[in-house]
Amino acid sequence: MTEKLYDQDPYLFSFYAKVLSCAEAKKGYEIILDKTAFFPESAGQSCDSGFINGARVNQVTVKDGIIKHLTDSPVSEGEEVIGDIDSEKRMRNMAHHSAEHVISGIIKERFGFENVGFNLSDKQVTIDTSGALSDENITLIEAEANRIVRENRRIHALYPSPNQAQMLDFRSKKEITENLRLIMIDGVDLCACSAPHLRSTGEIGCIKITDRQSYKGGTRLHMLCSADAIRDYQFKQDELLKIARFFSKKPELAFEAVQKQAEEIKRLCRTAAILTKERALNLLEKHKAEEVAVIFDNLLSQDNKIELANSLLKEKAKLCAVLSGDDDNGYSGVAASKADDTKPLLEALKAQLNAKGGGKGAMLHLSIFSTEEKIKDFFFNIP
Repeated sequence: MTEKLYDQDPYLFSFYAKVLSCAEAKKGYEIILDKTAFFPESAGQSCDSGFINGARVNQVTVKDGIIKHLTDSPVSEGEEVIGDIDSEKRMRNMAHHSAEHVISGIIKERFGFENVGFNLSDKQVTIDTSGALSDENITLIEAEANRIVRENRRIHALYPSPNQAQMLDFRSKKEITENLRLIMIDGVDLCACSAPHLRSTGEIGCIKITDRQSYKGGTRLHMLCSADAIRDYQFKQDELLKIARFFSKKPELAFEAVQKQAEEIKRLCRTAAILTKERALNLLEKHKAEEVAVIFDNLLSQDNKIELANSLLKEKAKLCAVLSGDDDNGYSGVAASKADDTKPLLEALKAQLNAKGGGKGAMLHLSIFSTEEKIKDFFFNIP
């Protein structure tokens, strides 16, 4: 068993230990120490990182009470080494994990929902609840959580005996019969947990629920706190100000301005659809007598191109192409043929015009990296 120094002092960022073993592994070296302050990947959160005698610790795992440190270089067995924890990452993890207990405790008390999932990584922090939460519920939870932060309530680590544990009402995702460790936040939460925590809620700084989504019949909350929450707030404020200035509106009127523009864009799109459909009909009338029709038009949509090509085949055309683009960037669109098999046409397009694409039946969807002149020459002179 490895002695867990992080249980004794979560603010211990440097420690001495003896190397019990060092074995080469697939991605580095697995080091086992007689004691460690490195918290392993556990309790829903990522592991600590740092160094052991200058060897970078990339991963820390635990199995059967043995904690293994995966490093990028070896150390000598029997040697006394110095472990250095990445204190910034540890403090971030402790702040977010303590914040999760605050939020989960409030949700349990207010709504009776359990925490059924927790993930604390470098990229995101999520909490999964057993029941659905509305936007109004989340506003209430966040306000109460930040009140508890401001009140700077104490956070305790408790180690009750089995008899004592039977008398306690605590949260736990699984039944624990021995070595029970509880984290208690005064008046807020009592939960089984093996992770390091802050001394008090005030150290969390602030808590922000940044998003929610329905998940497995409950709710998944995305949460940030402390410096992460401030960075997120600053980013979103900057983006809001950009939008407000773009529309020459006050920030509180930015969403209304975006809504109005979105409605105007929808109206213009409907008008454009009508006009492009009329344009396609005019092009059909112009080319319907041709056995080979090659049309270049940058105003037609992909649906317009497909519909026009099908209509040309119903008229006189045996072969047609409807494309948009330019000589510098290439062309895209469709080609259609009355031939039973369009594979030979596709292979010829690929070989002679550097085309890409595919399709089935009479229709090919294409990207052609050639010039308008060469494309016309290909279709009008194809055997």
